[in-house]
Amino acid sequence: MGLEELLSEIMEKEDVRSLLSELRSRLQKKEVQTAECVDAKLVRRLQDLLMHEDAKTRKNAALLLGDLADEIYKLSDWEMVRDALWDSYRKEQTKPFHPDASILQVYHHYPCTIFHLFQGFITDKDRK
Repeated sequence: MGLEELLSEIMEKEDVRSLLSELRSRLQKKEVQTAECVDAKLVRRLQDLLMHEDAKTRKNAALLLGDLADEIYKLSDWEMVRDALWDSYRKEQTKPFHPDASILQVYHHYPCTIFHLFQGFITDKDRK
């Protein structure tokens, strides 16, 4: 399957876990350059997949957003991606300070402050 077909299927199919893994594999093997596959539509699709019902699909989408971070930063979409990653992390059924490694592993690719990173752990009740 060629790159265009792979990207097209990622955009159109609901069951994309293996397709995301395939794209990550190609990027890691340097068979594909990040600039070849990043555009605003793919970034939005990956952001949407952060809320997918399948945990491994969410994880693969998060890891891909990290793999593509340099190109996403060039698109000026990094703040939206950073916020989507954080929202996804906060919705995961994990305990505070036991993070989903894939989301926090990716998070360091996007500029943020320590306050932004930990603001989700401080609730109004904690402030009193």
